[in-house]
Amino acid sequence: MGSTAGGPPSRADDTRARASLQLCRVLVAASTGYGAALGPLYDSLGVTVHENGIRDFDLANREALRAAGLPAELVSAASSTDHDAVLRDNTAEALAIVGPDVGTPVIEMGGAAVFGPILSRVPAPADAVRIFDAVATLVTAPHFVELKRNRTEEPVFRTP
Repeated sequence: MGSTAGGPPSRADDTRARASLQLCRVLVAASTGYGAALGPLYDSLGVTVHENGIRDFDLANREALRAAGLPAELVSAASSTDHDAVLRDNTAEALAIVGPDVGTPVIEMGGAAVFGPILSRVPAPADAVRIFDAVATLVTAPHFVELKRNRTEEPVFRTP
């Protein structure tokens, strides 16, 4: 969640976080009974929300579940608090590894973690592998702390 000058999250950030919680709840519900389908569901949500621009998260969940071949009933998790404890525990676990002064996404490798990476465009497959290898090298370096630069463009979610 963003904030202004280290202050509390803005009302818009809070609204976005509550709305995206619908997506997270469905992902957690799917992971408990259909773990192998979690990757396809996550990918489908990415395409549905970012590439197709669907901001109605109820519709996005329905479309992504259909595309991933998962039961439509899982959409009910979006409005349920049944999986919120798992979400809180997962967040606490990630922050315990990476530290409290970061946001998400968090990537963990070999007991070390960092915030990010954040890319403004989807890389070509060969570039994605190269970037992943570079991030893995940094994440697992024992004294690596931070690497950041200002955003120079708005994200473009279309794949190459």
